[in-house]
Amino acid sequence: MSLVETIGILIQLILAYEMGVYSTFALTLIAALFLYGSNLFFAAVFLKNVTTDSAFKYWTLSYKVTYSITVFLGSVVNFKVYRVIYGRFFNLDHFNAAFDEP
Repeated sequence: MSLVETIGILIQLILAYEMGVYSTFALTLIAALFLYGSNLFFAAVFLKNVTTDSAFKYWTLSYKVTYSITVFLGSVVNFKVYRVIYGRFFNLDHFNAAFDEP
């Protein structure tokens, strides 16, 4: 659902601007700025706190591509994407990160 949220905000920005509904455009722009600010803040917290976990560091060595894509999508699309690396998505090892202190 978090991907739909980002797409919805972007579509609403475009349509509100094209239709000339500037109050909706302004409020949606504020929402988009808040979302991307939250994404960047959470990425900074994630990189500072989570990446210091020794079990997680070992997992990132095994799954570098999954880790890189997750950090990129979490920063650009939506911070909720980080849940995919520890949510056992389709019961795959790529999405089952280990933590010493979850």
